[in-house]
Amino acid sequence: MLTKKNNATEEKLDFSTFKQGLDFEFNYLSSYVTLMGTSVSEKVDEYEERIFSDIDSSSEGTEIDEDFYHEASKIKSYFYNSLIVMVYTVYESTLNKICIQVNSKVKSKLDHEILKDRNVSKKFLTYLNIIADIDFQKDKASYDRICEFQSLRNQIAHSNSTVKGKNINDKKKNANALLVTFNRGCAENEEKNIIVNEQTWDFYVNKIDLIVEFIQVVKEYLYSLINDLESKTFIVSVD
Repeated sequence: MLTKKNNATEEKLDFSTFKQGLDFEFNYLSSYVTLMGTSVSEKVDEYEERIFSDIDSSSEGTEIDEDFYHEASKIKSYFYNSLIVMVYTVYESTLNKICIQVNSKVKSKLDHEILKDRNVSKKFLTYLNIIADIDFQKDKASYDRICEFQSLRNQIAHSNSTVKGKNINDKKKNANALLVTFNRGCAENEEKNIIVNEQTWDFYVNKIDLIVEFIQVVKEYLYSLINDLESKTFIVSVD
């Protein structure tokens, strides 16, 4: 938190315009995901029907059924996996904009870009903690869930949507952790959010529900941060 100085004034942050823009962005993002998710599901269903029809008429159908099933189902991942990356990008970009907004108002000599952290979003949150005494883990459930989605995003973006491990046991352990983390809440007989192919060890997001959850938790978490910032009083030097 900034300390009081001579020739200084007390200032409050006003994010009203910023929040209007954020509302528009998240409403558009949610609408886009829902609309495109419906279209993708319909096209995949059509594709699966055609594939399984071909399998039924093939003399080798019983042997290739599982492979074809994975290939058909993976098509959704080309869209869904990329959406995980996109939503995280929105999250990280918005944190950056919040930091810029804060610094332009409080006129601190400490710029968020000066901080060093390979975890870019954590760097932005650390900056807000230093400048405004923001406890970014106050809503620990939301923060932890975003961290889980961040790990998923990293595996998609940096590991080509593949479960990593030095050996089969490591891969099975990591795959199980992935499934437990993102299939919680799915009924036993319900379609799962995440599917892992244990022949190739690639994984894919299987349901749009996971994207919708990610958008919602990011939105709520960002608004909570902004509300905390608006509640603070800053001591700003007068030129």
